[in-house]
Amino acid sequence: FQNQAEIDAHKVQPDAVPGDIKFEDYNGDGKISADDRHYIGSPDPLFTVNFANTLAWKGFSLYFNFRWAQGNQTHFLWFDPNAFGTTMTGGAQLASVKPWQAEGDGDRYPRYGWGTSTLGKSLNYQFWNPRSFLKLKDLVLSYNLEPRWTKAIGLNATRIYVAATDLITISNWSGIDPENAGTIAANAGSDRYGSNGAYKTVTVGINLTF
Repeated sequence: FQNQAEIDAHKVQPDAVPGDIKFEDYNGDGKISADDRHYIGSPDPLFTVNFANTLAWKGFSLYFNFRWAQGNQTHFLWFDPNAFGTTMTGGAQLASVKPWQAEGDGDRYPRYGWGTSTLGKSLNYQFWNPRSFLKLKDLVLSYNLEPRWTKAIGLNATRIYVAATDLITISNWSGIDPENAGTIAANAGSDRYGSNGAYKTVTVGINLTF
């Protein structure tokens, strides 16, 4: 809610204050209750696609692998300015989140300290975020030296290459990496509150065959 007029117009949350989350009266019975819960998405993708190919020209070779996952969502703790405080167990506010403070601050984050206590009940809410993504997962550019050059130095084959992983990610996911859906770089064993990031890596190498 941005102001009192929005609270009055919504009617089903008369005790809310500006900066609180607006809940939908999904079944239209004039109140917010467990009966308003409904399906909004799944953490499992509708489909995943891997598309890979190798292009070759003379001694050059280019290998690429794209990974696409579509249609999944996951709860995302970072939308909660209270972090592990009011709504979770222990902890403190996430420093990078700027809670709503005044009208016009946007509708991404609620005010700090807000909670469903103003409704007189626990709604067991979660913040959800889309996880669909397209990644350039692997890219390898290589060159095989001509046999006459390698045999001159006593080798059967020489391959020079540059390889990269997780080079490009296109996604609306707000966390570290949509592929594992973690929220913050902590507690890496939990798919709900933390994850390891996907690091871009570049490797340069030479394969020698004797």
